[in-house]
Amino acid sequence: MSSYEPQRRRILQVLPVIGFAGAEQMAAHLAAGLVAEHEVAAVGLYESVDSPTETVMRKAGVRIWFLGKRPGFDPRMYAQLARVLREFCPHLVHTHLSVLRYLLPSLIARREIVAIHTLHSLAPRETDRLGRMVRRVALGRCVIPVAVSRAVARSVVELYGGAEPVTIPNGIPVCNFRFDASARREWRAAQGFEQDAFLFLATGRLEVPKSPVRLLRAFAELVRERCYLLFAGDGPLRPTVEEEIRRLTLENRVRLLGRRGDVPECLSAVDAFVLCSDWEGNPLGLMEAMACGLPVIATSVGGVPELVQDRRHGLLVEAGDAAALTSAMRAVLDSAELRRALGEAARRRARAEFTVDRMVESYSRLYRTVLVGQASDFQTVPA
Repeated sequence: MSSYEPQRRRILQVLPVIGFAGAEQMAAHLAAGLVAEHEVAAVGLYESVDSPTETVMRKAGVRIWFLGKRPGFDPRMYAQLARVLREFCPHLVHTHLSVLRYLLPSLIARREIVAIHTLHSLAPRETDRLGRMVRRVALGRCVIPVAVSRAVARSVVELYGGAEPVTIPNGIPVCNFRFDASARREWRAAQGFEQDAFLFLATGRLEVPKSPVRLLRAFAELVRERCYLLFAGDGPLRPTVEEEIRRLTLENRVRLLGRRGDVPECLSAVDAFVLCSDWEGNPLGLMEAMACGLPVIATSVGGVPELVQDRRHGLLVEAGDAAALTSAMRAVLDSAELRRALGEAARRRARAEFTVDRMVESYSRLYRTVLVGQASDFQTVPA
């Protein structure tokens, strides 16, 4: 391996929206963590949505461009991104989600720029048909792929071929997620819940991959007093979820909290976390719940089994099996000892393995490697 002299490099993170979703949170924490070593900037194709992720970047001193993308295909983005590249002159561009379709021509024209793309979900699910066509051209040729879990890495090989990409799991600011008894009491009182009520919580957008309707149907089978299911998040399926709540007569047992700015307090106030997804990459919400010491019930999809060992850190069930989900929720509801054991093991694992610092160091090593042309020397980072 050639010697590498540490030096500040210009790193550009590119996302569609600098918003509220897990991939955007990951990119914001990565950008903020890199500023000590590099000059870091970010691009959001759309307008600012004044999100906490934008705040994280700005507080760290990350310069941000917002390009004002229109809905649908917007050819203006080719010139806009080319302008940003000329202005910032990055040594390395790190892309996320669906931006490659607009950035690829500039990357081909400027081969001196090293390009990395993080795949945040299973390859067939991460993008649309056009996006998959772009990735077939880009990945492994002029763009280096990175997967957020081994399951995602395997899906990249299955769909696009080539060598298995580097795996770098996501990280969270674990110090922000911990149990707080006084916050629990205050949050419950403010939200109108009894102090001895049992609260299940699901976080994330109300959209198809999260299967909120299936979760409602599983919860409806738990007929217990003072037992509630909370959803923290919003999304396109909200009207469908509301209709299902009415159909199942769950109006008094289910609460849609909407988009929240107090997720750590929500997690501290509840008794168990539920993830009912049909597919996942490396879900931040699950890691946050584990860091709070919550017992987790999750579908065994994507990178979830790399975070949760069944019956050690939580209970895993097959996707689509509402009856198994009900049984797992009932087991956690009925046993305080099971909740304690799962929650404590989850907390220990999260604090040891899910830190932002670990993620930033892994990406920093990858950047150092590829910037001297030795990507093949970088080994997969264990989850």
